[in-house]
Amino acid sequence: MKSIHLKYLFCIAAFILFIYPLPLSAQEWDEAQKEEKLYFNYIGFTISSGLNQIEYTDWFVDRRDTKNISGTFFSGGLILDIFVDQFVGEFMLQYVYNANDADTSLQHLSFTTIGKYAYALNRTFTLSAGLGLYMETPPADKEYDGGGGFLATLGVFTTLGPDYKIVFDLLGSYGHFGIGDGSRKTTYGAKIGIVYNIGRL
Repeated sequence: MKSIHLKYLFCIAAFILFIYPLPLSAQEWDEAQKEEKLYFNYIGFTISSGLNQIEYTDWFVDRRDTKNISGTFFSGGLILDIFVDQFVGEFMLQYVYNANDADTSLQHLSFTTIGKYAYALNRTFTLSAGLGLYMETPPADKEYDGGGGFLATLGVFTTLGPDYKIVFDLLGSYGHFGIGDGSRKTTYGAKIGIVYNIGRL
């Protein structure tokens, strides 16, 4: 439970850092005082899919053993992107289905926060790379203690007119899996989403 609470704190801290970025120098502070920064907010839907590998230790019949199980995952849900200059704070709420063996196939909620650096190639395409944290929680379709860990993304934003963007990312993650003892899950995959500009601050 302590590790789950720490993951909550990490996600909240990351969220605050992206919503209220601090200037890095006195010069940047002066510039920030002189001009108003605009935060562009986009919200939409996203789906993800890829491969996962779960390593877990548990009792199997009459002996304790460690298994390595490979499978796939599918997920979908809501995505929020906040653009501030060349930085993006991205937050996702998804429902995940792990398609593995009978013991590790399950569905659960997932919360993700990512900080991205964005580099505009032109008015249409913007490259991005980011690091983040994810947290998996019940409700689930079987007994599940929850998990979480770190992830990295590499992708592109595609602008579709003044109000829409397509988000595409290759992603990889590693962290705790909430079945068995000392379980770990590694994933590789991709996500795509479409977001709509809901305003600016």
